[in-house]
Amino acid sequence: MFLCSSSFSGVKLPEVKVVVQPRFDLSVRSPALDSSVQEWSIRRAQVELAYSDESKLGFGVSADVSKDKILQNAFIRYKPFDFLSIRAGRARPSFGYDMQKAPEKLWLVDNSRTSTFIKSAVGTDRNVGLEISGSLPAKTFYKLGCYDSPNYKNGPFEFVELFAAEAGWKQFDFFQLTAAFRTESFRQHPLLQYRTSFFDVALVSELFQKRWYTEVEFFYGDASLKDYLVDWDDEDEFVTASLRVLSTYRFDFKGNALWPVIAVEHFDNGFTGTQDYTGGIRWGRGEAFFIDLNGKFTVREDSVSGRKITVQGTYIFKRK
Repeated sequence: MFLCSSSFSGVKLPEVKVVVQPRFDLSVRSPALDSSVQEWSIRRAQVELAYSDESKLGFGVSADVSKDKILQNAFIRYKPFDFLSIRAGRARPSFGYDMQKAPEKLWLVDNSRTSTFIKSAVGTDRNVGLEISGSLPAKTFYKLGCYDSPNYKNGPFEFVELFAAEAGWKQFDFFQLTAAFRTESFRQHPLLQYRTSFFDVALVSELFQKRWYTEVEFFYGDASLKDYLVDWDDEDEFVTASLRVLSTYRFDFKGNALWPVIAVEHFDNGFTGTQDYTGGIRWGRGEAFFIDLNGKFTVREDSVSGRKITVQGTYIFKRK
């Protein structure tokens, strides 16, 4: 999460990371192809602090003033062994490879359609809870967590109404396979209760000295969930299953880097299938400054239903 450390007069200070991402969006949606929506926004204006010492105690805090909920992460961590790390507080549940990426690891300006759906359906991408994780033999790892659920109102056991688990295997430093499971209770009314389950599998490879990056992610959801989402009114955006393939290759020249990126995502809402085709290019200068240009076509029922062009800048400051 954090890649830098600092000290002052022998006292170790928290690691600091600042991410600012201004962006411009131009969207055109069928059938009115002559109508368009232009929007300037700040995708992120985030400050992150992290600390760990030799006693294996640490904490993480982050805030994003561009979001409605400014406080993002606020947790403490204790890691007595490599096979056991305990995290308590507000953080992302360990589910969804794309959902857990740091901003600079998002090769496109937006998360996948599936990640956006999950966040919209459950109301948040961060929850208060307790998670244990660690490394196991044969280069495997695990994460297990229970969290509160904002969707389980007036219930006696709110804190344990969201459970997430992830297992992974990393081999040869260029191949990783993860499988994740998430189950959550929805209780918007005392007489209306439902438990849903999500499944996610991701395969990631980095070849040719980590220049060629490829990511394949499969998601399987619950078609019956939409009957229990009281405020959900856009059936086309509901996702019951999806498959996303993303690939990029890094070219270096005179201190600059260029990444052409392409991604295809197919998702199904239980009735119709939709495809997002996204192409883009990222230019970077060092590890602090990036500019992204993305174009996306959305095809639903064999016809183009939307077009979107996005330009986004990223500035990252890290205190070492």
